[in-house]
Amino acid sequence: MGGHVTQTVNPLICTIEYKCHSSFPSKEEAEESYQKSQDAYSSQIQQLKKSRKIPFTFSEYLDYWFREVYSPYSTSKSTLFKYRWVLYQIILPHLQNDVLLDCVSEEFLNKLLDSCQRYCQNGGYYAYKLLNIILWSAYQNNYIPEKEFPKLKHYPDPQHKSVFLSTPTFKLP
Repeated sequence: MGGHVTQTVNPLICTIEYKCHSSFPSKEEAEESYQKSQDAYSSQIQQLKKSRKIPFTFSEYLDYWFREVYSPYSTSKSTLFKYRWVLYQIILPHLQNDVLLDCVSEEFLNKLLDSCQRYCQNGGYYAYKLLNIILWSAYQNNYIPEKEFPKLKHYPDPQHKSVFLSTPTFKLP
């Protein structure tokens, strides 16, 4: 038996919703269903982006910012590693749905930050710091209409300096 996650576009509120589908009789049927859902999603999201004249969803912009805006010009390997860790280990895995970039709201961001904070002790703090940098970039490039989110939940500075370990640093017994 197989299963997969589908993405569905809700054009009325510009969101991308995730749903799990399981209990397929065979792996082949699950793969076929997945491919059909991916094709439908791709068509729907392209239509929505074109109609709203916005090239990114929120998650796509986060990835784009890291790969195309920040990484090529980063001069600090430690900051590059920290941002990569926060983005790909804390923020993106905790997105429960996605929105077009210009539809990002404080409510959406606060739900994401709460989820990041529940993941690890300072997850909300580091996610908040990085999202502020990324959203400022989106504003400067005219992808979002406002640069400040006054009701965004703040998380306290960590009491101790956090250490971000790279994969080679981990030694298993």
